[in-house]
Amino acid sequence: MAAIAIRALSPGWVLTPLAPRRGRPALVPDPFAARLDPSAVAVDGEYLAEARRPRAGIATPRRLALEVIPPGAEQVALMLRLPSGAIRFQFPEAAGPRRRGAPRRLCCTIELPDAESPVRRGPLTGALRIVVLRLLGGIVRSSLPALARRWEKRSFRERGIKSGFVRILGGAAGDFALQPVAPSAADAAQGPILLMLHGTFSDTAGSYAKLAPLGFYAQARERYGARIHGFEHPTVGTSIADNLDALWSELPHGAIEMDVIGYSRGSLFARALLARARAGGDPQRQVRIGKVVLVAGPQQGTALARPQRYRDTLGWLANLLDALPDNPLTSAMSWVSGSLSWFAAEALGVLPGLADMDPDGPVIAAFRERGSSDVPACHAAVTEFEASGALRLRLADALVDAFFAEANDLVVPTAGGWQLGPPGAAEIEAARRLSFAPKAPGAASEVHHLNILAQPATAGFLLAALGATTQRRSVLTRGGRKGRPAGPAATAPASAAGGVPAAIVDDSFHLLVLGDPEARPPRPETIVASWRGARVVERYRWGKGGDGPAASAGTEAGRRWRQIIRYHQRLIDVFRGEPAARALSPTELEAFGHLLFAALFGGSVGRLYDEARGHHGGRRLHLVLNSNVPRWAEKPWELAIDPARGSPLAIQDIHLVRDVLGMLPTEQLPAHPGPLRILVVQAQPVDAAALSVAAEAALIERGFAELAAAGRVSVEVLARATPASLHERLARGRGRFDVLHFVGHGEYDEAAQAGLLLFEDGQGRGQALGERELGRLLAGRGLRLVFLNACESARGGGYSAWMGGLAPALLRLGIPAVIANQFAVDDLSALGFAQQLYARLAEGMSLAEAVREARIALCCSAGSQGLDWAVPALYTRVPGLRLIGVSNGSLVMTTGMKGRSIR
Repeated sequence: MAAIAIRALSPGWVLTPLAPRRGRPALVPDPFAARLDPSAVAVDGEYLAEARRPRAGIATPRRLALEVIPPGAEQVALMLRLPSGAIRFQFPEAAGPRRRGAPRRLCCTIELPDAESPVRRGPLTGALRIVVLRLLGGIVRSSLPALARRWEKRSFRERGIKSGFVRILGGAAGDFALQPVAPSAADAAQGPILLMLHGTFSDTAGSYAKLAPLGFYAQARERYGARIHGFEHPTVGTSIADNLDALWSELPHGAIEMDVIGYSRGSLFARALLARARAGGDPQRQVRIGKVVLVAGPQQGTALARPQRYRDTLGWLANLLDALPDNPLTSAMSWVSGSLSWFAAEALGVLPGLADMDPDGPVIAAFRERGSSDVPACHAAVTEFEASGALRLRLADALVDAFFAEANDLVVPTAGGWQLGPPGAAEIEAARRLSFAPKAPGAASEVHHLNILAQPATAGFLLAALGATTQRRSVLTRGGRKGRPAGPAATAPASAAGGVPAAIVDDSFHLLVLGDPEARPPRPETIVASWRGARVVERYRWGKGGDGPAASAGTEAGRRWRQIIRYHQRLIDVFRGEPAARALSPTELEAFGHLLFAALFGGSVGRLYDEARGHHGGRRLHLVLNSNVPRWAEKPWELAIDPARGSPLAIQDIHLVRDVLGMLPTEQLPAHPGPLRILVVQAQPVDAAALSVAAEAALIERGFAELAAAGRVSVEVLARATPASLHERLARGRGRFDVLHFVGHGEYDEAAQAGLLLFEDGQGRGQALGERELGRLLAGRGLRLVFLNACESARGGGYSAWMGGLAPALLRLGIPAVIANQFAVDDLSALGFAQQLYARLAEGMSLAEAVREARIALCCSAGSQGLDWAVPALYTRVPGLRLIGVSNGSLVMTTGMKGRSIR
């Protein structure tokens, strides 16, 4: 097939094909173009467009005219990748009348972003990347509605989805599954049904699975039992009215009561259902809608749905998929691929499912008219998103201002989430809404339309709005640990009043320490404890000066914090082998542990902790630590000692794990039948100290030998790893590996306050990779666990903005679990911990259980170095995560490693 020719018509511009040339390798294909559906789009070529350096006093050209000559009648589109990373699409058009026998000539003009934009500093740098797309859909002869309906049917079929009701299964944190079952009359007789309506380009799992790790379903089942349902429905080619007809026809005959959660477009669907239920008139079904929660809803419409802007919406959606890959838009990539042909051919008509959200359309006008009658039944959760840094520049180049002239969440206007009537009228009152917003005008924020349902505060708000939150007020008033005064505990409603997030509702004990991470010095101000829907709040009382030299000598928190900092620094120096370092004596270690514990469990927080420990009986409690104060988060909390039990928390009968605040939710990875796939990545640069890398890889392979023989586990070793070789191995297929185990050197750069891993550079020397580079390599690859068995790979914090460090950075990017080392680690201890960890995982233990058992084994080993058991830290948002499955209550695999000793 002949290639599509392209050339620059504007003077000063040069097009360079991205193909191999002598002395220069081919550049990596554009990652977004590589994800397009190959049955709809083919990449014909990629080019770099660069402006020659102009003479002095002449501005760099910002307009590029292109000529495109396809070999036949094919449809063509251009995908542009701007230097900021932003994506735009261009559709070349015929350049005047075509002469007989002459090739077809198409032209388009590209307007580059203004270098003087308020969010850009300095001149435009970097080259424009142009991807030439051959559209395989043929000449479009159908209308947009017909094309959309045809595409949506195919999309549902390819994803194994059938339109209609599904029952949401699973109750334990992280457990989520669907069963194609509609509510029955027997269900309706037992109590209210919870109905969850998904958003555009999504489905029930895509929109709502991320609530499972937050414990939402476990708590909701106390009110609804098994009566939690979703409704799969097309959202692009089908109107809300037709969606409602389909849902209504599947409801059982007789009386039925429902509470409804609607996300995005699903919130308009929920209001349409509310209106029909109130209207009555169906002698076969008497539907009563109780509580309605609207999440990130377009009650005033969204500019993305205006029919005259469909081409722009295509580009905006591509940027969201590319910049924020872990999102609920499960069918959006397929839509982008298929709809390129529609818009290139200028197919006529509107997309009914999108047009229902047109701010100027009749559907939104009808919703506004009945807004005042809907307000009393509704709660709302909304967010205002403000990007920062590179993402802010990218979104500006993606022409976000062309869509929104007001506060928005990247998809819908923020205020439209609670304004049900005309602007300024029929608003959901503040007490019945949850709002995420920047701390100050213009400040960055992390919660947006695509991750609002992944926020713990959202889960708590939904449960409170539905009346499914269990507040255990006796916990807050009965007194507590012996020797502690039983003073009053601070409580707050689940709607996050006063800037404190709503309770995280699951069976874990969550400790969230809040403060101003940008303060100098940074310090905690509030500690929030949540357990099973109960929540308590304690304030730190610093006096003047915080933890700096001017701190008030009379404040207990100030004295304790300064001593914790001193002990921590001594530990760092000892583990690093500093010549003048003085090890902590047993008495000092015990004092350090008591100080750490007191910093966590003061007053009412300690009483709630006692209650949680007592209620768990023989089961082990998950203790989840989280903070937005970097200098607090980096402390070795595993060494905290409970005075009532006399031993460190991390080797007691609890599971101590760490979480981080971040923009992206944990990646939702479907279960697979096996085997468990482990990639061992070895790096031993010649200019770094020698490690037992081969021994560690061999140990892992031997530990899983029995399971490997049974086909349940596979171990692959990537020796002499370079960043390029690791990228090439992971890029062969997303989800190829479950575990990545890195064996090598790591360090923490005190000056830059950043973690580094040492790879090889191709010539055997060391090449350091920081948090961003490592995140680009590992995020979005389907990994369930990343184990960085390298020195100081868990360190972060200090005075850096937000929370730095390799392990926290990976968790923030959506990887479900990361194990990393807080200090420099002894080679023998690193081997021993890895051996015990994988032995326990092979027996079917959860990750938190396996880490605890590995700590205990290392603590009891004669070959370990004192505190080496406390060096590894577990970061996860899914404490009960299992890497090897459990079936019908029995382990599906066993191992012969039990009782193996560590040398």
